[in-house]
Amino acid sequence: MISKFFNRVISKNKDFFCPFCGRKRVFLDFGNPIRKNVSCSGCGSLERHRFLYYIYKIFFLETDSKIKLLHMSPEKCLYDLLTKKKNLEYTTADINPGGFDFAKCDKQDFTKMSYNDKSFDFILANQVLEHIEDDSRILLEIRRCLKDNGIFFMNIPYNPQSDFTYEDEKIKSEKERADAYGQKDHVRLYGNDAQKRFENSGFIVNQIEKNIFPEIFSNYCRFHCGQQLRVDPGGYFILKKKL
Repeated sequence: MISKFFNRVISKNKDFFCPFCGRKRVFLDFGNPIRKNVSCSGCGSLERHRFLYYIYKIFFLETDSKIKLLHMSPEKCLYDLLTKKKNLEYTTADINPGGFDFAKCDKQDFTKMSYNDKSFDFILANQVLEHIEDDSRILLEIRRCLKDNGIFFMNIPYNPQSDFTYEDEKIKSEKERADAYGQKDHVRLYGNDAQKRFENSGFIVNQIEKNIFPEIFSNYCRFHCGQQLRVDPGGYFILKKKL
């Protein structure tokens, strides 16, 4: 009965539900190549942000416990949400904090952060690692800054058709990087070996399956673009320290 109701709603209205806005919105085309109907016209959230909203909801958005959380290179829709949570000691950081005019970011090189060991209960990094020349160094720093029972949530773009991550230090220009990795400021394109790479940095790694939510709900919130892209923006992982 519920599925029939949602099917009827979706078929009669081209709007989708945005959990950040708390209402249905028109979703706009976004990306290169273009992904149809993925960007919320209200808050700008994309597929991965709405998907992660409900993952974060499962783990920490519903608790009243005191939590220390580091958000690397924060996204505005998530920043606006997390700053409202009174139980969060919320820290944002980036190597170029001036690029985040909506947030007061700490200036941090993620490969050598100034935070003390075991500082954070949760660390969030969405589409960050593909920008870092040596991703093993940022993973070791995250491991150092994470409490022993802490959790690192990560999202990466990847090539679902490739068994191996592609990176080549000879590729330097913006055009070459865009052609090779899908974006001019990326330094690799992860493949299906990503989980193993992260395990090698001292983590227990679980990949979140994209079908974790019912299809009718996924379509209603537009979690996935539904297109066959060389670069899939939705690789989701939960990492815990190996002790």
